[in-house]
Amino acid sequence: KEKDNSIKERQREIKRKIEIFNKISNINKIEYNIKTIVGKTIKQEWRNYRQRTYSNKYQKLNEDEFAKSLIINSWGTSDTGKHFAIKILNLIKIYNEKLGKLQETENLLNIEKLRTYQGREKFRAILEAREKKIKQYHEEIINENIEINVRKREIYLEEDIGKMIKNILEKNRKKIDMSSLIIKEEGKFTIEKNQEKIKERVYEHYKDWTRKREIDLDLIDYEEKWRNLYSPIETIDPKIYEKLIETIKIEELEEVIRNTKNKKAPGLSGIPYDFWKSAKELTKNLLLGIINESLDREVVIEDWKKG
Repeated sequence: KEKDNSIKERQREIKRKIEIFNKISNINKIEYNIKTIVGKTIKQEWRNYRQRTYSNKYQKLNEDEFAKSLIINSWGTSDTGKHFAIKILNLIKIYNEKLGKLQETENLLNIEKLRTYQGREKFRAILEAREKKIKQYHEEIINENIEINVRKREIYLEEDIGKMIKNILEKNRKKIDMSSLIIKEEGKFTIEKNQEKIKERVYEHYKDWTRKREIDLDLIDYEEKWRNLYSPIETIDPKIYEKLIETIKIEELEEVIRNTKNKKAPGLSGIPYDFWKSAKELTKNLLLGIINESLDREVVIEDWKKG
């Protein structure tokens, strides 16, 4: 019960972080929209400047110098500027309301701050800091979720291994949509929608795919092509295979687990690599025991051969 309470407490903490993540993500979207409009305004001002100074070969600013010296006065004077100003003012109103709810009053914004380069740079720094914070929250939520799920399975292992196996096997499996079938014959594609014909084709396909293969092993002895393929490679020392059935050590298992890739779909066991990477010593030792017992008894589970 104490372990369950600990997990529930961590789940509540994750829920709290998700709520914060959603709030700051919404604010970040508004910041991005404001940044986009400011960027469009600066581009328009730059085009106007180039047109005005086209005939002047001297004392012309480059684009960076122009942006640093620019004080945006077109908001409220030109038609395009008025359009941009209305958009920014609406966004700023929503933005400040959301900041107020987060008690982030030091970052409240007004259009005058965005007119100057210094004000725009300060706003850019706020946006970048928020993006960094969003990324941090996202990683924390993902990692803590993984840890909780790993801990749940470890509790099953410690207290009820049957419950863990049942939990894995009861996962929902996605169904294949067979409402229509795309068929390729002689380079041409057709779509079959008749359900009875689809069933017949699927049946024949899997019947052929799972048929028993008749392999003539004598071919390996009598045909040079196969004999060469299956004959032992002389450059390989057969002694290297002698240690293959030795008892596996925990360090070897940990090295294999460490070298697996993250975020990969689980195999037949339904257990992803991330679980084993985050597993504690007890869990890894249980896995090691299963593997070594299989080696000792020289019995391998049939499903392992399908992996």
